Amino acid sequence: MTEAERGFYRAVVDFVRARYRSEGKDVALLFGLMMPQRQLASCIPAMVQYYESEVGGVDEVGGLDAEESDIESEEWDLMAGRDTVGRAQQLREIIGKWYREGQPDSKFDALRQSLEHLTSTQPGEPIIIFSYFKKTLEYLSRRLAVFGYSNTVISGSFTPQERDARISHFREGKYQILLSSEVGSEGLDFQFCHILFNYDLPWNPMVVEQRIGRIDRFGQKASRILIFNLSAPGTIEDEILNRLYSRINLFESYIGDLEAILGSEITNLTKDLFDPDLTEQERSDRIDQAALLLEKRKMQFEEWERSSPQFIGKRPLQAV
Repeated sequence: MTEAERGFYRAVVDFVRARYRSEGKDVALLFGLMMPQRQLASCIPAMVQYYESEVGGVDEVGGLDAEESDIESEEWDLMAGRDTVGRAQQLREIIGKWYREGQPDSKFDALRQSLEHLTSTQPGEPIIIFSYFKKTLEYLSRRLAVFGYSNTVISGSFTPQERDARISHFREGKYQILLSSEVGSEGLDFQFCHILFNYDLPWNPMVVEQRIGRIDRFGQKASRILIFNLSAPGTIEDEILNRLYSRINLFESYIGDLEAILGSEITNLTKDLFDPDLTEQERSDRIDQAALLLEKRKMQFEEWERSSPQFIGKRPLQAV
């Protein structure tokens, strides 16, 4: 990120943490404050657009709700809360500074560079881009169109019939890029495509595997599939990617029964990471603890898989 982007990210994080402290440190409110920080890490311009609508008194349909939660929301006892007096003025100051710095978007710049490289090395190949947030997808669709990339979006905002039609057009080559929320991560077959971008990463590795499984499946003719993961250094998302996912080799190998390995660790970790009372060092230590636990569970599961065949088929048949 640029200095301006880091400043904007820090300002928003401080803003939502201050709200949490001022309203009683309720765990349900903590979940509500998590979403702005995740949207922020996903796409700063989309977050600016959301905050501008709030300052302008426009109620955004669906707010910052993600398409499908990748954490167990029922464990949070959800509630909606309003911000304290002075919120609008604080937001105007945060947004104004970002505009004065030239509206930087390093993440989109990285995406565009990757797409340009693919255009030169694999021209015309279909590409899928996943994002957790619909606002991010809307922003990407507009920006990509400006640079000449034909694209279409599927999300929960469209009926199943509309989504099917858009997917068919993508399959037929009418669009080069499919921008998808979590509705495209399960039950859909995209083996005709071998390039996938995770513009933002769900925190539950099972959801990441589901995304990759859309193209890494029977009928895939490419000798290899290409997975691009985008995250901004200095964000919690990047910490999870580099220190948690890497410990369990999420992107390098099949890691068995993820649900058995993960348990409730991701939900518990999420609550800890967004606790404003933790220091940065304590957050870092908590990620390392989770990584060690998951790595241990993974090794135990792999050992069980290696040893289980010796216990199968050894019992002699009995005459009846």
